[in-house]
Amino acid sequence: MQAAEETWRQAIEDENAASASVVEVERALQQILQHRLPSSPTVDNAMRRSEYERMQLATDEAGAIFNLAQCKVIKAELDHRRAEHEQRVRASLLDN
Repeated sequence: MQAAEETWRQAIEDENAASASVVEVERALQQILQHRLPSSPTVDNAMRRSEYERMQLATDEAGAIFNLAQCKVIKAELDHRRAEHEQRVRASLLDN
């Protein structure tokens, strides 16, 4: 039971960290695109596209990590509920 609770807590911490990473990447992307000084339209547009693609990739990766963390939280919650259910069943069987 303690292991399930620890897994559940760790999954929540992972989810929070992943969520913070996604927010930070999106904020950095917005700052880069807003504070970029244009040099020439062609070069600037090409640089913005490559910067945007890199930041979008980082955002996608952070999103994937976030989704994985959410799956871990869901699994930990299901494991926790299953353990509680098994404990209740055992207790009721022992009482009879």
